[in-house]
Amino acid sequence: EGRAAAHLSLYRRDFRRLAAEQLRVKTKPPNPRVVPMSPLLAPQEEFLRSVERQKEELGDIVRQVWLKARQQGGSTIAEALTFQRAGLSPNINALTVANDKPTAENLFRIIKLFHESLDPAIRPKTKYNCVDEATECLSRRGWLRYDQLSIGEEIYSLDPQTGQGCWTKVRHIYA
Repeated sequence: EGRAAAHLSLYRRDFRRLAAEQLRVKTKPPNPRVVPMSPLLAPQEEFLRSVERQKEELGDIVRQVWLKARQQGGSTIAEALTFQRAGLSPNINALTVANDKPTAENLFRIIKLFHESLDPAIRPKTKYNCVDEATECLSRRGWLRYDQLSIGEEIYSLDPQTGQGCWTKVRHIYA
């Protein structure tokens, strides 16, 4: 148990080591395989260096606006960094928002593979970087758990375009 705690502490601080030793990704067709996330693609490496510079300058809170090209690994590196922060730390939740159901399902598969590829000794008890059953969000009816929400109901969320809070409709619920 002490060794697992030491590894977990290390992976919380060292993303590159986490990516090399624990995180797995699925390669693209026609011959998809599950492989270590390391080495990173060049655009992923550039993004990671930008995040690291911002952490050095401003501390632990990072805000990145990245104009993303398709198939450059942007979603994967963003989800991996989110997984490192929220998936490996107690009492930290993350919410990933997507523009449509296929994109949301793909992001979910990425996170699920990260979770499943972790050494069982350090794998968190909650799954896939999702919120637990007790987490609530603000709806027009008050604070509700995911199982109390309905498709089309409005919840208070963050507008990624403006960075401001706003009311948005629930499009999908994954349980």
